[in-house]
Amino acid sequence: MSDEEGGDSPMAVLLTKQRKEKKDLQAKFVIMKKTAKSGNKKQQKESQEEMGRMEKELEERHKKEQDECKELNQVVAPAEEDKKEEEKEEEKEEVTFYKEKTTKGKNQKRLERKAEERKKAAEAAAIDAEAAKTSMRTIEMKAVVEALLTRGLSLVDIPPDGDCLFHAIAHQLTIGGKDSKGAALRRKAASFIRAHKDDFLPFLSTEDGEILDEFQFEEYCVKVEREASSGGQWGGEPELRALAEALERKIEV
Repeated sequence: MSDEEGGDSPMAVLLTKQRKEKKDLQAKFVIMKKTAKSGNKKQQKESQEEMGRMEKELEERHKKEQDECKELNQVVAPAEEDKKEEEKEEEKEEVTFYKEKTTKGKNQKRLERKAEERKKAAEAAAIDAEAAKTSMRTIEMKAVVEALLTRGLSLVDIPPDGDCLFHAIAHQLTIGGKDSKGAALRRKAASFIRAHKDDFLPFLSTEDGEILDEFQFEEYCVKVEREASSGGQWGGEPELRALAEALERKIEV
């Protein structure tokens, strides 16, 4: 049995009705045959022809009804399919809307969170900037810059790598037309200190405050020669004095 003939479909209802009509017609034929037997051959022949005509008309009518029912089903079925498709599309739209709404909600929250973080960072930076205005370093730097401006000078940043004192002097010498490097100035300072040991030794002491002995003095000079990355001595007042005298230049601090 096809889907069209099953259940309560229009075709199934029609076929049930047609079977009943055929059954009723057969019952009518039985009565007509009994009646014809009591008549002559002509009457029997006419009765037979009448039954054939009635059966043919019923078959033709049934076929026409079935064809019309099939056509109707072909129209209704697509309509039902279209309705189902529309319902599916509506469901998809609802799901899509929900997803979009959820996604937009998450994106909005993320944007708001980032905006809040930026706001806090800006507030923190503003607080730091305000605090920096009154910090000792800021006050000191401001005074240095003002002093330099009155003399037509400017502040130059030197990398704080442990060799900054020697690099700073090398920078100034280069500006003055004498190419120089921090490493070379270290060696020059150490050489000058060795040559003028008695002048520098009173100002060199151990962590305990004791004057350096011969071995310690030489160890100190070696550290002055080395760059900071190799364990060299940081530059200070003794090294500045040594370079000022060795270079025959006035160095202001």
